[in-house]
Amino acid sequence: MFRMPRTDRDKFQKDIYAYTPLADFEDRGNRWRSARGLDDSGALASQGGGGRRYTSLCHPELGAYKMENYTGTAAVVTVWLPCITGLIDPNTPGPLENQWQVAQFDLAWVSDDWRITSTGSGAYKDPPNPKDVGQPVTSYSDRASLLEPLGTGWRLFADATASRPAELEEAYK
Repeated sequence: MFRMPRTDRDKFQKDIYAYTPLADFEDRGNRWRSARGLDDSGALASQGGGGRRYTSLCHPELGAYKMENYTGTAAVVTVWLPCITGLIDPNTPGPLENQWQVAQFDLAWVSDDWRITSTGSGAYKDPPNPKDVGQPVTSYSDRASLLEPLGTGWRLFADATASRPAELEEAYK
């Protein structure tokens, strides 16, 4: 499974977390950004020095994937993973938000590589959550149990781990 290129992931994250598509949600979006120290473009409003930074990363290595459909030139892959967002401030360790998500990627084989042609939530509208929803790390056996109701065929990524991501280690020093 090839990962989403950084430029596509950045655009995907900004679309989801930083920008509000409907005017009715503008106030909600402004409050969300303000609570996280972000300006209207999604960047840190004040760098403030001291190593402060905003993180918004999804971690497929902590989740699993399922090949829904495959031909030699196209594939549909569903991914279950945690996404971690929040302000990392070495002077004030604090909670980062964790949200389990299911995403579906339509892929096409183009120029000797797989390319994402579209994204969505697919057939799984409500992702399974671990008992501790705020915990982005689950054991391999817990992943299997959580995904069992969604059918067979779920696989771990080649770099699957049960270790905390770097931004969590950094945020909770």
